[in-house]
Amino acid sequence: MQTPIAIQLYSLRSVIHDDFLGTLRKVKEAGYDAVEFAGEFGGRTAMQLKQELKDIGLTPLSTHFQIQRFDEELESFAAFCKELGMPFANCSGSTVESCERVEEAREKLIGATMHFAKLGIEFGYHNHWAEFEVRNDQYIQETLLRPSIRATMRAQFDTAWVRYYDIDPAAYMRQWGNRMTPPHFKDLNANYKEIDPAENCVEVGNGIIDFEAVVAAMRDMGVLHRGIIVERESFDKDIFESIAIDAANIRKFVGA
Repeated sequence: MQTPIAIQLYSLRSVIHDDFLGTLRKVKEAGYDAVEFAGEFGGRTAMQLKQELKDIGLTPLSTHFQIQRFDEELESFAAFCKELGMPFANCSGSTVESCERVEEAREKLIGATMHFAKLGIEFGYHNHWAEFEVRNDQYIQETLLRPSIRATMRAQFDTAWVRYYDIDPAAYMRQWGNRMTPPHFKDLNANYKEIDPAENCVEVGNGIIDFEAVVAAMRDMGVLHRGIIVERESFDKDIFESIAIDAANIRKFVGA
């Protein structure tokens, strides 16, 4: 089964607001099958966007959804995703600096997971760096996503942020089995600990992360077919040339 390769449109924030459809067409030309939205949809209705994506040849794989929007927008946002035909959605992070806030965020995540599940959409949580701080002798990530009888919350791993804490992304993913939505493939410059994270500009497969091992882990866990999502912080060359390299390298890793 072919692995869909998508890009998180946050990566293209410097260009997409000026030319939404033109940017999506260039994403397709760069070798992508799908997109992950950053919680915004270009001012389109779901049906309008669905047709535009179909015309371009892209599928709506996933989206991010900010936890701050849950209280007022959960129902309408989830309904939009359902109408668009999106199989996955992910919370894009949370403020989790205290144990109390972790439990508060966890309850919100359980509620969102349950609501999306009613519509046939798998809901996950996207990690950044803070989730690998330790509270009560375990990573915040593991407290947020500990099993619940009410809902199966999933993890959306960002390979770069996992590696920032000197954790092997492939080994850590294996601990979660199939409780994963399509992960973010993001590489790190060799000098990543000496620069601002926003300055990481290396393409996937051209940095220090072992993506062959990550792909092997996904294949062993039976989740590779769900997809892979490229996310980029910055670029040191033409944006679309650079994301084409990301896509080409990933296709080599998955054998597509």
